[in-house]
Amino acid sequence: MYIDDWEKANVIDGEGLDVKLIALDMDGTLLNEHGVLAEESKEALLKAMEQGVHVVIATGRVFSALPQDVVNVPGIEYAITSNGANIIRLEDRETIYSNLIDGSKLDSIMDILEDEPLFFLVAREARTPRLRLGGD
Repeated sequence: MYIDDWEKANVIDGEGLDVKLIALDMDGTLLNEHGVLAEESKEALLKAMEQGVHVVIATGRVFSALPQDVVNVPGIEYAITSNGANIIRLEDRETIYSNLIDGSKLDSIMDILEDEPLFFLVAREARTPRLRLGGD
């Protein structure tokens, strides 16, 4: 359910939906076609949070790649990043869960994958992502 759909359902139905949490992907869901949080979407999030709904960002991106206009929306509690491998409490930026691949093992894994006919993306915090097409 998209933000606009949720808002319409909540307004049209007299009692509203019994929604406790909204976990939002960013690209193609929360962000507009320019990769920006639209004011209408921000207002819908704020309205949901006013009604007691917990709002969480859920993305494949690493935390450092999250747009600040999203991270800084007051009331968004958590960011689930790196395809679920990292959870950050936004209030104090504390990592509360992490199951990331050890960086010292990453190069060895990539060397193995390079021999396979696979496309893969490796993203590391505060570094440019590495794209490789294996099997060349």
